[in-house]
Amino acid sequence: MFKSFIKEPDLIGEYPLLKNLIGGKESIDNYLTKAKDDVESDLYDKGYQSRLMMLPLNLLDGEDINSGNTTDSDVSDIDKYQRKRFYFARDSAASSGGTVTVTLKGCSTSDGVYEKVKIFTFSSDIREFDAKFDNSYSYYKCLVVPTVNLTNVTVNLYEVTFDKLLLYKTLEIFFRNKMRDEGDTWDRLRFVYSDLYIREIDKKRFGYDKDESGEFSVTEGEGNTQVKIYR
Repeated sequence: MFKSFIKEPDLIGEYPLLKNLIGGKESIDNYLTKAKDDVESDLYDKGYQSRLMMLPLNLLDGEDINSGNTTDSDVSDIDKYQRKRFYFARDSAASSGGTVTVTLKGCSTSDGVYEKVKIFTFSSDIREFDAKFDNSYSYYKCLVVPTVNLTNVTVNLYEVTFDKLLLYKTLEIFFRNKMRDEGDTWDRLRFVYSDLYIREIDKKRFGYDKDESGEFSVTEGEGNTQVKIYR
């Protein structure tokens, strides 16, 4: 299922002056939503359904974890897509003031010695948490240690393939909305990010569950799905 993890700080990181242009009635959320819809539409026009993209690499699915307990996940399936976004979610509000620590571990073989990839620590008040990491492995597992009781915990890894597409499309829409005349500053910036978007999507490769098996098949696993968008 196609998901967007792009947030305001990501946009500011791409275009730092954006922080001076938003605020008050100028909500960036609307632009993020529109960008996601536009990217999905462009991919659909080329024959790709969003529900068959971004299949997660599942580490935990619906686990209840009590305070002070340690939950170690099973080993993941092989990751052929270098999923580099960690994602944590849970149901219902946990007790406030607690923390959740998740250690992500990786290995080149399913039965080898697992190395620490990254440790994520966040407030138990947070229902969803995501963050990117750098090093990629063939197999993963995770260790979850909360200081409060948690219910229905999910831990997944996702592709970061679409991040730049969503960044560029959001900024294109933002500057298009601000432009007043053809060729003004905002129009030029709109063109810059429109061009970056087209170039990025022209070379985009991603995992795709073409046979709707619920997982990427071997034939889909070589990263050969390529999208071309022409404007």
